[in-house]
Amino acid sequence: FNSMDHADFQTKVYGKFVGTNPIHADSYPSVARMDAELVAMTASLVRGPPGSKKEINGESGADDQVCGSVTSGGSESILCAMKASRDWWLDRNGYGALRNLMKALPWRKGTVKPEIIIADSAHAAYIKAAEYYNLRMVTIRVDESTGFRLTAAAVRRKITSNTAIIVVSAPSYPHGVCDEIEDIAALASRRGIACHVDACLGGFVLAFAQEAGFARPRFDFGLRGVTSMSVDTHKYAMAHKGTSVVLYSKKEMRKYQFTRITDWSGGLYISPTMAGSRSGAVIAAAWASLLAIGREGFVAQTKHLLTLSERLWRGIERIPELKMLGQPDSTVVAWGAADPKALDIYRVNDAMTARGWHLSALQRPAGLHMCLTPAHSEPVVDQLVADLREVCAEVLRATSGDEEEGMAPIYGMAEALPDRHIIGDVLVAFQEASLDI
Repeated sequence: FNSMDHADFQTKVYGKFVGTNPIHADSYPSVARMDAELVAMTASLVRGPPGSKKEINGESGADDQVCGSVTSGGSESILCAMKASRDWWLDRNGYGALRNLMKALPWRKGTVKPEIIIADSAHAAYIKAAEYYNLRMVTIRVDESTGFRLTAAAVRRKITSNTAIIVVSAPSYPHGVCDEIEDIAALASRRGIACHVDACLGGFVLAFAQEAGFARPRFDFGLRGVTSMSVDTHKYAMAHKGTSVVLYSKKEMRKYQFTRITDWSGGLYISPTMAGSRSGAVIAAAWASLLAIGREGFVAQTKHLLTLSERLWRGIERIPELKMLGQPDSTVVAWGAADPKALDIYRVNDAMTARGWHLSALQRPAGLHMCLTPAHSEPVVDQLVADLREVCAEVLRATSGDEEEGMAPIYGMAEALPDRHIIGDVLVAFQEASLDI
C-alpha cells in the first residue's frame, strides 16, 4: 500500500462487506453494483483516446463497447481471457466440416489444436492456460537483440492457420518492457486472431504515464486488433489481494467466458468467471480504493514510480559489473552481469538478501529485477544502487567455495541441467513439502 492510512481504510471497507457474495446479486445489490462499476472504471482507463474507433478483426468497433468481469487475480483474468479467446476463435474457425475431418484422421491427430503464440517472457499463467484448455503453445525467445521485447516480425513467422491467440505484455514481468503491441495487434487483426494484452502489472501505471509526463507505448483498446486485456487492481490500484479485471473489446467476446448450465437439478446456473462464490469484501475494497485515490492520485503515483524507475536503471548503468536487461517501460527494472563468466549474479542476489533486500531472480538469461512500489523513495533506490556496487565487488573478490548456501547453487544447478524435467521434479517436491504439516 502507498500508506498505512490507505491500508487501514482498505481493511475497514473489507470488514463491512466480509460476509457478502456477488453470486447472490439479489441479496447483495450494492456489491453487484460495485462489481459492475469496478469494471467500468477500469475499462475507462484503457478504452483509448476519446472518440477512437477501430476495426476489430474485420468488424467495426467503438471504444464504448469495452466490457469485462472482476476476478480473483491476474492468473484468473488470464485464464478467463484465454478460454474466451479460444472459444471465440473456434466458433469462427474451428467447427467446419474440413477441420473436423482432419481432426478425425489418425495421422493428423493433434495437428489442428488451436495455437497460442507467446514470448518466453510472458507470465507463467499462459502455460497453465495451454495445459488447461488444450492449446498448442508456440513460444518465441526474446533476447538482448530486441531489448527483450516480442516483435511483430518474430510473431509473423510463427503464425499458422491454427493460430488462435497472440499474447503481448504491457509490460513483461521479468524485464519490465512492453512488447510491440500496436504492430502485433494489427497483425492479429488482419489474420482474424485474438490479441490479448497482459497489463496485469502495468495497467494502473501506463494508463497514466502520458499525463504524468512520460512517453510510453500504447496498449489500449483504441489500437486495432486488441481483443482482450487483464489489469490487476490489487497491484498499483492499491486494493486488497486479490482482485483483477479482465476486459474485452466487445460483449460478443465476453460471452465465451461465461459458464451456463441449463439442466442442473440445482436450478439454472450461470457464472461469469472461473469461481462460483466470490468475496464481495475484496470487490468493495477495490472499488473504494479507486474512488479514494482518484485520477489525480494515480497520475501523481505514476510520476513517482516512473521517476524512481529511471533513477534506478540509470544508477545500475553506472555499475561497470552490471548491465540492463532491457530499458524499462514501467516499474520493473531488470539487470544481469556484464560478464556472466566473471560475476555470478545469483551470488550477488544472495549477498543482497543478506543485506535485507528481496530481489527476484531471473533465468535465461540469468538476472535480477526489482519491482518498485509507492512505498519506495529516492533514498531507497540510491541505497539499493550503492549496495549493488559494493556487493558486486565483494562477490568478485570471494572464492567459489563461499557459495554453498542461498539460491546461487540452486539456480546454478538449474542452468547447468539440460533436462528441465528434473528441475520440474524438484519444484514439485518443494511444493509438496510446503503443503505438508
